[in-house]
Amino acid sequence: MAEAPDPASLKKVNRLESLTDADLAAVVRAGRHVHLPADWSLIGENTPADKAYLIVDGEVSVRKHGEEIARLGPGDVIGEIA
Repeated sequence: MAEAPDPASLKKVNRLESLTDADLAAVVRAGRHVHLPADWSLIGENTPADKAYLIVDGEVSVRKHGEEIARLGPGDVIGEIA
């Protein structure tokens, strides 16, 4: 598990910018920060939908049957649809 990001840096993520410092600290405590290497699959088409991920830094490629259908970045949430 990677070290949690600094709450002040998370204020730059559009989904978190309106949170108070106390609320932002609660989000950091409740979540788990992960750092993934390039070209590593976080979720597959058959992965159970039991987690949601907020992209804090970098980009992800969303693929369907191997074809890219979207690119997501900071502030986007993935894995929450199901």
